[in-house]
Amino acid sequence: MKTVLCGLTARQRGAALVVCLVFLLVMTILGVTNLLVTAREETMAGNLRDRNLAFQAAESALRAGEARTQNQTQPLIFNCPTSGGSIPGLYLHNCPADVLSDSFWGTEGNRLTYAGGSLAPIASNPLYVIEKLPGVSSSLEAGVAQNYCCFRVTARGTGGTGNAVVIVQSTFKP
Repeated sequence: MKTVLCGLTARQRGAALVVCLVFLLVMTILGVTNLLVTAREETMAGNLRDRNLAFQAAESALRAGEARTQNQTQPLIFNCPTSGGSIPGLYLHNCPADVLSDSFWGTEGNRLTYAGGSLAPIASNPLYVIEKLPGVSSSLEAGVAQNYCCFRVTARGTGGTGNAVVIVQSTFKP
């Protein structure tokens, strides 16, 4: 087929079709790549939110454990769970407590549950344990020795799913 352009004859070879198809292929690859990147970023943002919820829940339980040691009208009784008659969540120093294992936190008598306040939708209520540390002596002034009682509070929080777990710990003197 011949076309007349301004009095000149030219043969069409279909080059425009090939260029358009290559351009369409490149645009499709860019679109699919953009879609995958966006989906990955959305997953990362969701995981960050889930971890932040877990951290806030653990922090709430940590503050509740600290408040429990400070606001007692009668002294807390600390025992090792193996000695019998222990109070859940209260431990003497060097009691066998593996606060990093899921089995420790899953056992009802090992921990205390924080249910106060309004937390965002989380998978489960945060948990905490209080450990009484041995007394610390200090003699800041000449001839005056003071014995301080210290506590360590360990809290575990979960996020919107059970996959995000955060454990925080503080040591303080009331």
